[in-house]
Parts: sequence; structure tokens; C-alpha cells
Amino acid sequence: MAMGAHGLSRRTVLMMRVVLLMIVVFAGIGYLVPDVHHSLKSLTIVPSLSRLCPTPPSPPHPPTNQRPAVVNGLPTKRFRDNLRNDTYYITGWASAGFTNAFMNFANMIYLGKLSDRVPIVPPFAPAAHISKSAGIVPFGDIFDLDLLRKELNMDILEWRDVKDLPSRYSTDPYATAEVDEIGCWTTTKESSNWPAPATNTVQHIGLDISYTKIPNFARMPDYEPFVMFPELAALVYPRDPYIDPTKTKALTKTSKGESLTPDTHLACFDSLYYVASGVRAYEWERSWSPGWNMVGKNLHFTQTMENLAHSYMVKAFGLTGNDDIPKFIAIHIRHGDFHGQCKPHSHTEVQDGNDCFPPLSSYGHRVDEIKEELLAKHNLSISSVIVMSDETSDAFWNDVIAQGWVFVNHTAEATVEKYGEWYAPLLDTIIQSHAMGFVGTKSSTFSLVGERRVQDWHGGVYRDVSIRDGH
Repeated sequence: MAMGAHGLSRRTVLMMRVVLLMIVVFAGIGYLVPDVHHSLKSLTIVPSLSRLCPTPPSPPHPPTNQRPAVVNGLPTKRFRDNLRNDTYYITGWASAGFTNAFMNFANMIYLGKLSDRVPIVPPFAPAAHISKSAGIVPFGDIFDLDLLRKELNMDILEWRDVKDLPSRYSTDPYATAEVDEIGCWTTTKESSNWPAPATNTVQHIGLDISYTKIPNFARMPDYEPFVMFPELAALVYPRDPYIDPTKTKALTKTSKGESLTPDTHLACFDSLYYVASGVRAYEWERSWSPGWNMVGKNLHFTQTMENLAHSYMVKAFGLTGNDDIPKFIAIHIRHGDFHGQCKPHSHTEVQDGNDCFPPLSSYGHRVDEIKEELLAKHNLSISSVIVMSDETSDAFWNDVIAQGWVFVNHTAEATVEKYGEWYAPLLDTIIQSHAMGFVGTKSSTFSLVGERRVQDWHGGVYRDVSIRDGH
């Protein structure tokens, strides 16, 4: 047999070339599909139908865009017509100002998580500090519920998703066409015979309610009016609740004189403001508070609200539209309804003839402390300070300017005229959430939640000024 130049036959050379070509081809495939080995392992060889394995169970909480609808369809005249038979729900309202209502709703959403119920969040409705003519503002117009659903991996509804309600732009948002009767729980004190009214919210949703007191086992010992999350979850858990609600006695009747036991399909509460894990009262004052840490911390503002607040910050800081907002310290000085907390001090500074409230220098001392801490903690040198307050005297605001601080002038901006009564406190809330440092008024929940956001959203620092102590 004839041999090649190096002693190899033509056939052998041909075979070697074929092998080499195959190596090149497979190397190319490996380059194009790096995880060929993994891909080959993932291929499924389908056996005969009689040998197919059962489909593995779906995860308990599928991704948001794959979740089944948790209502039957579009909003209905009667809320029950839109609730699914295979799903349980929870709701509640608040007879309180904006911040306390926010805390109520965050607690309610957390209780929904604990009790395996879908929260139905009501809108903000006028109560303290806001007149009835201001109308309602849907929760999802202020807070990004899509983001919250993703963060908590759970379904969350608003009442406007469930029932056909007047819009926020209606001339009468409290004239809902159909009124539904329902039995709800009240967390009112054991010694009280009156639930929290939340009249504007209830009228807007269109409910006629019969209330039943929660049982004593759910109350926090020695800390009335506080109640406890785990016990409330046991009370309303859809399967095998701790107490049979049909065996309870109603505290109040509907407008038609009917006594209704608490609903089991839609659990509802008059107020969930005074709720704690059981460790201590007023847990929102601590960063580990479950209502804040699990829900409130994940409730960010909608982009629409952020954009509006940004335009206000640009003007307040004297910037142009293209300038970046500087790092800043926010101060919230609450006067108004806190006047009863304070007593006259012997301060050298007197504001508008009243030396009851702490002077601005008390807040200035806290600002200096924050500046030092931010420099040490984040290597940030901050000079910009913005003030929010319910004070109306010109002398006060002139003193703010004299300190070199800025503020949003809602009167000059015609905020109420342009956007409505809700928007001055809403915009202040959003602006202060962008601060790296925060000086609040002790005992004010407006300050408290602002402090939580600054600390947990930005790694910022905060201080308080006590009206009672004067510093």
C-alpha cells in the first residue's frame, strides 16, 4: 500500500482530517453555547404517557406578572360580588391624620401577611388636620403598590379595585351608590363602648358596620389600648381561627339595627394603629418594628409624586432644572396642636411673643451634631438645611431665613389651590424623605416616620427636639 510523505496512507490522512474537522465544529458549538454540558443535562427524554411523573407544585407565591387575579373582575356595585370564593381578604380604616393613617395601613398589610389574607387598602380620607372638603386620595396614587407587591411577594388590592366607588375627582366622594352591611372587629379599649368612627372612609366605601370587640387574649397586658399582631392573626386566620366569630356578641349594630358577627371572608378592623408584636408599646419608635420594617420601609412614593416633590426642591434650594439636589438636612418643627405639650421657658429667643416652644437654636444644635456625625460616618460635609413646619407666624419664618435655612413656601407656590389640601403635607413628607440628616419634633409621628425613612433609605442620622423639655 502506498504511503504518504510521512509514512501515512491517504486513507489515514483523510480520517485524521475528518476527526480534526469534528473537533473544530464541536469547539465552535461550545463557544457559542458555553453551558453545553448543563444544557444537555437539562434535556428531557419523554417516556410513554403511563410513566409521566406528576407536575411539581407551583411556588406558593408566583411572580407578580404570573399571579392569578384575586378578584373576579372589574369593580362591582357590591363588594361581595367581586371577592373570590377561594381567597380571603383583610381591610381596615383610620380615624387619623395622614401619617397615623399610613401607619394603620402598613400594620394592616403586615397583618394580612401573617394571616394569609389579601389586604384591601382604603384611600386616605379627611380626619385630623384635613377638612372634609379635601376629598379622598387613593393610597396607590401616593405609594408605589407594584413595588410593594414585588418586595413582599404578595397580592395587595385597593378598595377601588374591588368596588365601584366615586373617584377622587368626584364632586361628592362620599356618595357611594350601594351600601354593604358587614360585621367587623374593633380594637377599642376594653373599657370603651365606641369603635373608632372613620366616618369619611366608611361613607366613601359604602359600608354599614356592626362592630365586635376583639377578645382579651389579643390585648397587650398592661399596655392598653395596644393589641398584638400574632394574636390578631390567630383571631382572623381563615382556617381554624382561635375563636369562632359566630359565637361572639356585637358591640354596636348597623344603621338598620342588625347585630352582625365579624365577617370571615373579609376580616375588617376599625383601627390598627395601636398594634405591636408584644415586645413593647409604640414599636414604630424602634427600627425593628415589624409594621415599619416589613411594610412601611418598602412603601416608596410613586414616580409622579417624586417628580412633583423634586420640582419643589429645585425652587426651595434656588436651583435650575438641570442642577442636582444637594445633600441636605431636613428639620420638622411641629407647633399647632402640640401647644399643650409645652410650658414657658426662660429662653432668650422669643418667637412672635411666645416663648413656649423651643427656639430655633435648639434645632440648630441638633443640626450641628448631625453635620459632625455625617462627616465622620459618610465623609459628607453638608451645609443645606430645609425646614418643614405648621407654624404660620411671619416672625418664625423670618427667623428660619436668618439661620440660613430654606423652606417650601406653599402659600407662594399656591400648593393647595393647584393640587388640593392634601398636597402641602404630602410634599413635605416626600421632600424630607430625601434628607441625609433629620431633626424631628419628639412625639410627632410625622417626624418619627420621616426619621425612619432617612435612616433606612439613606443610612442617614437623626435627632429629636422635645417640646416638653425645651431642647
